[in-house]
Order: sequence, then structure tokens, then C-alpha cells
Amino acid sequence: MKSLWLSQAGLDTLDNTVALCPNCHRKMHSLNLEEDIIKLRDKVKNYNYK
Repeated sequence: MKSLWLSQAGLDTLDNTVALCPNCHRKMHSLNLEEDIIKLRDKVKNYNYK
């Protein structure tokens, strides 16, 4: 399932949250590059929560 960013009427939940530095956050919103979105989703998907 593809989630929506909060700025795009997405849910304001922890499951829909990623911590980014200010520069990366700005880049994600300004450029909205598909390869950045895929890279971020892969990192989150493969993160080992312990």
C-alpha cells in the first residue's frame, strides 16, 4: 500500500513518519524524485526494529 505524506493529506501517525535532516526533508518535498522515495522506503522496510 502506498502511503501519503502528511502534506498530501496522509495520516498523522507513527507508521507514516520518517525522521529526516532538514536538508533531506526539503529535498524530498522540493524535488520529489522517485528514486529518493524508493531509496527511503527500502531503508525503512529493511530497518531492524529491536
